[in-house]
Amino acid sequence: MQQTVPTKLLGRVVATLTTVNSSIMPIGTLMFTLIFQSTTHGGLVLIINGILLLGYTLLLLRPLNQAIHSEQP
Repeated sequence: MQQTVPTKLLGRVVATLTTVNSSIMPIGTLMFTLIFQSTTHGGLVLIINGILLLGYTLLLLRPLNQAIHSEQP
C-alpha cells in the first residue's frame, strides 16, 4: 500500500481502512451472538467457522502469491 498510495494520502487511506474494519466488528459480534444463542453446539460452530476460514485462506493463497510476484521487479 505504501508503494501504490501517494505519501500525502497514506494517512487518510490507513485511517479509512481502520474505520471500516472497526465498524464491521459489531456486525460480526451480533451475528455470532445470535448463532450461539440459537444453538447448544457452540464448539461445532467454532469448528465449522475455522474450517470455512481455512478453506477461504487456501482458496485465496494462489492469487495473492501471484499478485505479490507480479509486482516485484
